[in-house]
Amino acid sequence: MLAFCSTQAQALPLPNPSAEFSGLAQVSQGKGYYYIKVYASRDRLRLELPPLGDSQGQGTVMILNFASTQGWIFSVGPSLSKEEMKTTPLDLSMAQSLIPPVLINSGQLEGNSSNTRLVAGEPCINWQLTTANHQLVTTPINACLSYDGAVMRNRIGANVVYEMIRFQRGEQPDSLFTLPSGYEMDAERKNLDSFRGQR
Repeated sequence: MLAFCSTQAQALPLPNPSAEFSGLAQVSQGKGYYYIKVYASRDRLRLELPPLGDSQGQGTVMILNFASTQGWIFSVGPSLSKEEMKTTPLDLSMAQSLIPPVLINSGQLEGNSSNTRLVAGEPCINWQLTTANHQLVTTPINACLSYDGAVMRNRIGANVVYEMIRFQRGEQPDSLFTLPSGYEMDAERKNLDSFRGQR
């Protein structure tokens, strides 16, 4: 889990998110791992997470808009009932807390750069994070970012917890980053609690 405390320390800003791509990433969980689909269009990000636990085949989608600092989380799946078609608004800090291995680059990261490597055929620069959202990063985090801000790999301490294994550049349709029709706001945040229970 990421740990922060207030700071005024200065560091180099990491590249702002401006990439357009689709990809598949491997994410660690306990002694195993799972895969998520990742879509990005400049300052918008979509994460598709697979069914886990007792979710009865239902996956989870997160959509984040860095310009508005807002997003949504909702369930998807063939067996989804009308009562389950709920969405909960997310801010960026809440989204990051839900999926700690998946470093979300919203243009508010700073650190020290080092060497360059290839991940999924894409060159990226390793960064040792020092601040995120103007707070000091107290857990050792090393992230490898492309020149246009795509997070290709993330290591927390000695463990690689997120790594892109398929990466394809290209324009992404706007429909990926908008809330589908038919979903209602989840005032009781039940789907958020369910997501926390699965991961």
